[in-house]
Amino acid sequence: MRQIQEPNPYNRLLGFRFPVYFWHHFIPMLPHLRPQRAIGGSLLAQGSLLLCYLIAASISQSETWRSSLYPPDWSPPVGSSFSKDKLIQDFSYAGYQRGEARIPETDRNTLNVVSQYGADPTGETDSTAAIQKALDAAGKAGGGVVLLPPGTFRISLPRPDSKSVLRISSDNTILRGSGEGKTFLLNHSTVMRSSAIIMVRGNDRTAPVFTTPLTKDVLTPVHRLHVANASRFKVGDLVGVRWDFTNEWIEEHGQSKVWKEGAETPAPAMYQREVMAVHAKEGWIETDIPARYYHLIRDKARVEKYDSRIQESGIENLSIGNAQHPGKGWQSNDYEVQGTGGYDVHASWVINFSRARNCWVRNVHSYQAAGNSFTCHILSNGIQIGISSNVTLLNCSMKRPQYGGGGGNGYMFRLTNGNDCLVENCLADFSRHGFVNSHAGSSGNVFHKCVDRNTRSSTGDTGYVQTDGDGSDNHMHFSHSSLWDQCHAHESWWEAVHRGWNYQALASAHCVYWNTSGSGSNKINSGKIVRSGQARYGYVIGTQGEPCGIELRTTGKSLPLDIAEGEGKGGTLSPSSLYQDQKLRRLGKRITKVKAAQADKERPGSI
Repeated sequence: MRQIQEPNPYNRLLGFRFPVYFWHHFIPMLPHLRPQRAIGGSLLAQGSLLLCYLIAASISQSETWRSSLYPPDWSPPVGSSFSKDKLIQDFSYAGYQRGEARIPETDRNTLNVVSQYGADPTGETDSTAAIQKALDAAGKAGGGVVLLPPGTFRISLPRPDSKSVLRISSDNTILRGSGEGKTFLLNHSTVMRSSAIIMVRGNDRTAPVFTTPLTKDVLTPVHRLHVANASRFKVGDLVGVRWDFTNEWIEEHGQSKVWKEGAETPAPAMYQREVMAVHAKEGWIETDIPARYYHLIRDKARVEKYDSRIQESGIENLSIGNAQHPGKGWQSNDYEVQGTGGYDVHASWVINFSRARNCWVRNVHSYQAAGNSFTCHILSNGIQIGISSNVTLLNCSMKRPQYGGGGGNGYMFRLTNGNDCLVENCLADFSRHGFVNSHAGSSGNVFHKCVDRNTRSSTGDTGYVQTDGDGSDNHMHFSHSSLWDQCHAHESWWEAVHRGWNYQALASAHCVYWNTSGSGSNKINSGKIVRSGQARYGYVIGTQGEPCGIELRTTGKSLPLDIAEGEGKGGTLSPSSLYQDQKLRRLGKRITKVKAAQADKERPGSI
């Protein structure tokens, strides 16, 4: 698969706003002119005329511009108020190991599922038990790589009541194929309601070890938390910082029309963190990542200690698909109607993370299995990061769900109570929703150079069923303080707005859309590629392409009006990537050294 980088990074390198459609239609015809490669070698040999034209054109362009909220001397806004101030937060902590280390390249304890466990690479017989046995063995050994050689591996639910076909439940366990288009995992189970093809979840208990309340309100993006019993923490502890949707919070944010403290409110917000310092005498701890919104004693703010999370496990280098469901019933509400296809595949996932930290998926792509006459790749949803932190999704694509109905179907990438995760260079295509942030436990996430194409689509049993949901969004329940950076929409858009006077309601605050681009007619959204109507403030900084419109909304108690700068001027925005600039500022020489070492050969997962 060609790496997804849209719009082309050479636009930003040269400070030149080249028409976005040019990169969508001309570059794919040059198979060796890959946007993600460094300038040199075959690029100069095959694209010298093009580069000369771009360089010449760039000379006449206007100077670059900066956001008023991100000056050259910007520093993390530790003293800025979440409730009153306009602020660009520090998003550089997103992803595996907070971006401070590369995803590991290891061959330690490699277990070959064919030669050692008898899996069938021809796809004739079921290989579920063999692959699961290898995964379990790697876990018992303290970790290892479960290698899927080239071939097609047929898998299916072990039992009708199983919640996953395969499960990774131990640290340091990697399921690795031999590459996209070489290794294929094909799930033959078509009744997958509320199940996943691959589940990544440990066997840890879900209840906290202990809980202690905050003794001082957190009003700004700080690391320090004053707690009632600091002595019970130690450096390295994994904790959750939580606050509730109290009636006071609900009234303050204008949501009393739909939410009420108790059963009718969203689940509590949670920020999953690591303890970096403890001062028992003064009664405080410091966490690795700053606060993403205010936590008040009034709202029962507290810190919970956990015993563990599954860590250092990943899935990589393979294609994965599902046999199509043969039945009927693919309309929006069919997920509630037994006997329909929609009911059978409702809320199913290709990959589902739960209670994970410092894990990853890279170079994993959906595909259309032979015999799938409806053109579907998957049954419903793609990849979900649930109740997890610092997970990276890199160079992945999820496409063409068979079902895109209501109630949670047809999402290609969804972060549900996942925080400070990185979704980078990923593609969603032909789906209900491409990329989604959901629930108050989702914050600090970064979507970098992601592409959402052809929204409002599913295949059903005809090849096309129009869904009643669309776009990529902050979906519900106040998922806040995340970044969309250099993302592209083709016949789709990005939004963080009030979702109406229903259970979804207020969806966001302090999210940033940075240097967003668009292409296609986008008639559904009237030429807008970003819609923003957030609590406190939201930020849309720089757009480009056709269309490139911005719509600011004030519905649903989302005043004051959000901040918009540089509509149509994203090609000259400096820096072109907020995430990369912030990462360089925080990690400095460490990143520079790694980049220099990798200048000649860029590797997946590099900083």
